[in-house]
Amino acid sequence: MDANDLYQARIPLRVSVETRAGPLIVPLWFEWDGASFWCASHRSAAVVAALAAEPRCAFDLSTNEMPYRGLRGRGRASCHPELGGAVLERLIDRYLPDLDH
Repeated sequence: MDANDLYQARIPLRVSVETRAGPLIVPLWFEWDGASFWCASHRSAAVVAALAAEPRCAFDLSTNEMPYRGLRGRGRASCHPELGGAVLERLIDRYLPDLDH
């Protein structure tokens, strides 16, 4: 499994942010566009508030099956509420290809 396989896998991107109460790790559905990870969360979610206060974050994209494979890193996140609906639709299509669930 290489990085492209991980980008295509239907696994969550684990994002770590800093909150007033301490570190928080949040699993999020993601889409990789070749340069950025795109995720969606409710505007009142703790991860959104944390990123608004401090955009630096860390991430982990890894499998749960052996042999373990993954990517880890740090970055800066930005929130784009105006794109939320479109991103969420793409994520639903990606993670739930059969909408009869």
